[in-house]
Amino acid sequence: MRKNKWKIIVISLVMITGIVSAILFSAKEKPPVIDEKVTQVKVLRIRETVNDEFVKYIGVIQPKSIQQATFSTIGTIERVYVTEGQNVKKGDLLASIDSAQARIQVQNAQENLKAADSQRRQAAANMKAEEQDYLDKKNKADEALEVLRLDYLNKQEISDQAYQQYQDDLAEFGEGSEQANASFIEYNQKNAAAIAAKAEYDASVANGVPAEVNIANSRYQAAKASYDAANAQYTIAKNNLTYANNNLESTRVYASMDGLVIKVVSNSGELATPLAPVVVVSSYQMSAVIGISQSMINTIKVGQTAEITVNQISYFGKVYEIAKIPDSTSRTYQAFVSIDDYTQVNIGETAGVSIDLGQRSGIWLMLNTILNDGEDYVYIVIDDRIVKRKVSLSTINNQMVLTTGLNAGDMVVIEGGRMVQPGVKVKIAEVVDNE
Repeated sequence: MRKNKWKIIVISLVMITGIVSAILFSAKEKPPVIDEKVTQVKVLRIRETVNDEFVKYIGVIQPKSIQQATFSTIGTIERVYVTEGQNVKKGDLLASIDSAQARIQVQNAQENLKAADSQRRQAAANMKAEEQDYLDKKNKADEALEVLRLDYLNKQEISDQAYQQYQDDLAEFGEGSEQANASFIEYNQKNAAAIAAKAEYDASVANGVPAEVNIANSRYQAAKASYDAANAQYTIAKNNLTYANNNLESTRVYASMDGLVIKVVSNSGELATPLAPVVVVSSYQMSAVIGISQSMINTIKVGQTAEITVNQISYFGKVYEIAKIPDSTSRTYQAFVSIDDYTQVNIGETAGVSIDLGQRSGIWLMLNTILNDGEDYVYIVIDDRIVKRKVSLSTINNQMVLTTGLNAGDMVVIEGGRMVQPGVKVKIAEVVDNE
């Protein structure tokens, strides 16, 4: 029993010694050193550059102008003179409605105008005759009054001369002399004649315009009033004829432009109203219609050039109109882009529209530089380590894209980036500057 106890003690000591030795040995042994792998990369040194900026839209081809040919009055369509697909010129007759009643109205208006013109001419001749008679009588009365005035002035002058002679004789021969007495008698006779002439002139002036002149003037005024009334009737008749001709003209609709008949809506015998077009004509020139968002409405301007792509064929044009009010459904503003060479495009085709916004300064990168794992990013090198940097893409011009999120001087990995991940140590093998 005692022997077994010592055996157990010895075995325990041996085991403890082994464990302690193992611990001491392992503490002295160094772990193996593993060198970190360094990947070589090519980087682009970022700086701001200038490039053309474009904004792209999807649009629809529509005619630049459309004529909805409608009648301004209600009537039965007499004839439609065109067919769908027919080319028309401005002024070509498109359709007509029954014009029998309108023609009668024109004939009646023409007869009324003829009668009114005859009455006007007669009234004008009568007015002219009465005017001349009035002027003759007035001139005659004025001349008679002038004769009286001149007679008075002449006799007054003779009286003044006689008085002066009397004064001269009185001074030379004395009062009571034969010469002075004779001069005084002569003066009295001449003065009496002057007084009588003045009285006659004053009476004529006081009597005013002679009665026959007033009568002639009244006849002239009456004739003038008759002419004015006849002229007013003539004007009314002339306006009625214009109205009748317009009514007759409204029984026909004409092409308002050179173009193509794209739709014949109504046919002969059907009822035409001002609310429904009979024929639809489109201009030859086409345009692309796009919707501009509220964020771009102040950027897109009338006059900006654009490239329009239809069926992989490129055309060029300009923005010529932008709506002032947004569409009630899409809340976008319709913009219209002209197409310079429109011979190969058709109404309703889809078009890609790229509008030139001019040159823009910023950080432009090649598209293949941008990586994506659900969001756009690039790898940059900071202190020989890879850092993931999120970027936002804006305008794309060919293979270049305008970005935000980078700063001038950043080193963007352009080669070797697919072999690294954030935190990996790298060595820059080559640095190029973006241009």
